[in-house]
Amino acid sequence: MTAIAAVVAGCGGDDEDSPTASADQGRTTPSASEAKFISRVNAICTARKRELLKDLGAYSLAYRERHPNQRAAADAFPGGLRTVGLPGLETLAAELRKIEPPPDDEGRAEAYLDEFEAAIDSAQERKRIDEAQFVKDFEKSRELAREYGIGACAIGG
Repeated sequence: MTAIAAVVAGCGGDDEDSPTASADQGRTTPSASEAKFISRVNAICTARKRELLKDLGAYSLAYRERHPNQRAAADAFPGGLRTVGLPGLETLAAELRKIEPPPDDEGRAEAYLDEFEAAIDSAQERKRIDEAQFVKDFEKSRELAREYGIGACAIGG
């Protein structure tokens, strides 16, 4: 996996982030509608991240072919994020916005999406994107995703 893909993929989606996480992990058992919503959101994030990783891999391969003398994956990182990563994350955010959360969870879902979109905007505004800043940009949305149980949507760490 390229460095770009590793950063975008993050560490989300493990068992701790499942909608059936136990109360002894600091969460209560979600309602049926919340569990369905969480499951759907995790499935979408997992599918979109797979597509994004595939596209980032193709970008990285093409970059290496165009620049055979540059071996550092960090050389491809800014262009890969700007060309493939951020547009892919924007598409993911737009898709997630279309899903209606359970009535009791609207605030949590909105808070996550607001932070996620703010992180995308912050990264897009930079003249140069570097890995450390990208990870930092997504820190709050990553934290909210994991707290909510949508760890598959955690980006950058």
